[in-house]
Amino acid sequence: MPSLLEALERKYFTDCQLENLNDDDAAAETEKSLISIYIPRLPPLVSVPELLVLNDCDIDCAGDFEAIKEKCRRVRELDLAQNKLHDWQEVFHILEHMPRVEFLNLSKNHLVGPICNPTTLPTNSLRSMVLNGTYLDWPCVEVLLDNLPLLEELHLSLNEYKEVLIDSIECASAGDHRED
Repeated sequence: MPSLLEALERKYFTDCQLENLNDDDAAAETEKSLISIYIPRLPPLVSVPELLVLNDCDIDCAGDFEAIKEKCRRVRELDLAQNKLHDWQEVFHILEHMPRVEFLNLSKNHLVGPICNPTTLPTNSLRSMVLNGTYLDWPCVEVLLDNLPLLEELHLSLNEYKEVLIDSIECASAGDHRED
């Protein structure tokens, strides 16, 4: 299975290199003809667009973090839906190396938890997260909410929750102080 970096290079960099190779072949053909047309080549991509969509690419890990940081420095929206991610630490590392991400879609990845070390979660810009169909249990959702202070929008459809415990910590402490 490819890493995020490999999927990224396939989508944004390898195709560009292949186009340049095809341009070289075309240039050789035009040399044989009487009329030559010169088209300037586009420089190779240095970084990917602000909206990075890599859904359904079978991604199971990040890859080289420094290369991700270099190539994804402009990314603000990251769609990794329908991949094979299962480790929250890997997701946290991806976010750490893409510090401008404001929107993250992890739908249909098998991110069931537990979230072992939430203190490593980068919290500098993430405002919206989609976790539909991840089957993440509610205690893990609470850990995320506690560690993402800028989060404004959270999508949790298709997770088969039987109950949703809003402010469950406050409810538990209020129940402890209630007199019978």
